[in-house]
Amino acid sequence: MTQQKTPAGGSARKQAEALFKTPAKPATGESDEKMAAFANRDRLKAERLAREGHTPTKLRKFVETLSNGVAGRVAYVTVAAAMSSAADLATWKEDFTFNAAEAILAAPDLKAVYAAAIKDGCALVQPA
Repeated sequence: MTQQKTPAGGSARKQAEALFKTPAKPATGESDEKMAAFANRDRLKAERLAREGHTPTKLRKFVETLSNGVAGRVAYVTVAAAMSSAADLATWKEDFTFNAAEAILAAPDLKAVYAAAIKDGCALVQPA
């Protein structure tokens, strides 16, 4: 078994290059800039959407459920932040089975409610 000689003097980088016969990549600031851009892309996207007045496209349905299990108000929401807080001892629960197209076919009077929810971000309906 023969031992490789390390070059006399020089930096550790040059010694490593000589041992492994691979040139080291030059350090550039470009890769750091790319990594910073990737790290901030979600924040930048959120800021851009806020500036452009992004209009959400999905209408969601939340049901206010009281502590005894009784359903209360119904909220049709496009912007969750626009939804009012739940009543005392109640919570908002999303109806994941909700389909806006099927619901409006079953009850055409929901058209005005949907329009208000899209315009204002949230529309509340009292139980019948």
